[in-house]
Amino acid sequence: MLIRKTETVGVVGTWLLVWLLLLGLSQQSSSAEKTAVAAPLTTDQVVEKMVGMNQQRAQALRSYTATRVYHLEYHGVKDKSADVVVKMTYHWPNRKEFTIVSEIGSEMLRNRVLKRLLKAELEAMQEENRRQTAIHPDNYEFRLVGYEQ
Repeated sequence: MLIRKTETVGVVGTWLLVWLLLLGLSQQSSSAEKTAVAAPLTTDQVVEKMVGMNQQRAQALRSYTATRVYHLEYHGVKDKSADVVVKMTYHWPNRKEFTIVSEIGSEMLRNRVLKRLLKAELEAMQEENRRQTAIHPDNYEFRLVGYEQ
């Protein structure tokens, strides 16, 4: 089974990239042997900066609208596929609205998988769920596994 979501606005990917660039943690790979270098920041400092950047991003991002295309392929006894095009609108601090623009393909896949996926995303926006999954030391154990210059 293959599920693919495409979004015209890659907000999460964009801020993650900004994090890495701002923190100076982007890694460069080379075939030459690398010399161990002390990390410029401790694990706690990196986590503190990530939490701070998350708070800044959350405060700055008031709303956006995106068009998403969800595509699902099922390869079983009988191959099936489904597509749902959705207009998604986010409103600060924790509200998303989905409007289905079009849908084609297997009704079963659309209803049992893709529409449930949208419902789960709405549930993830609830305050308690956001608090429990936030990138924060209360929810995750962080450790620096290496640093390369």
